Amino acid sequence: MKKFYAQFVLAFAILITLVSICIGLSGITGCASVTSAVAPQVASAVQKYCATPLAERQVIRAQVNTLISPATIRVTCPGDPAP
Repeated sequence: MKKFYAQFVLAFAILITLVSICIGLSGITGCASVTSAVAPQVASAVQKYCATPLAERQVIRAQVNTLISPATIRVTCPGDPAP
């Protein structure tokens, strides 16, 4: 669980960082290829995350959002209650 949590947080942190850099450098080419290289890692983390029971996902959500505050990330998995 701890290893998955660390991978999940790292994957999203990398994605957020790369997207932020690309927004700042919006006129420079190559950002799409950089962020798309991270996308498979994020997709894998999200699939593992959604396979985790809801109660554990709620704990992970709270921990991740605390770490990245004031930003938030929410992944809605199939079967999740409405926010």
